[in-house]
Amino acid sequence: VFSSFSAQKYKYESLVSKVMYARHLDSDYGAMLHIVDEVLEQNIKEVIVCYFYLLTSEAADEISLDELIEQELENSFKEVVDFNCSRAIQHLQKLGLAEVNSEGSIKLTELKDIDPLRKV
Repeated sequence: VFSSFSAQKYKYESLVSKVMYARHLDSDYGAMLHIVDEVLEQNIKEVIVCYFYLLTSEAADEISLDELIEQELENSFKEVVDFNCSRAIQHLQKLGLAEVNSEGSIKLTELKDIDPLRKV
């Protein structure tokens, strides 16, 4: 199992290196755009994961949500992950999808109560 994981990891790293090299040959600007796109995509995934676990679990605050997500990711992928919910929760608040009260409790906003014309 570990050898197949190592082989897959090596293939992935090799592919990433080749892509980044090709993008560098294209232009530094292209490589930077690619990296920015990857970061934005990662942020969106973090927001979706936090929203899902807030929707489907009993997690009521950032600490319990963070611990729950880390445990679920470890159980699913057999890999220790340091998931940080704070940025995702801030995005959910900015989008009007969640509220955090003074005690740190997180509450999802009812979809019917969200203003579709809200400026982000």
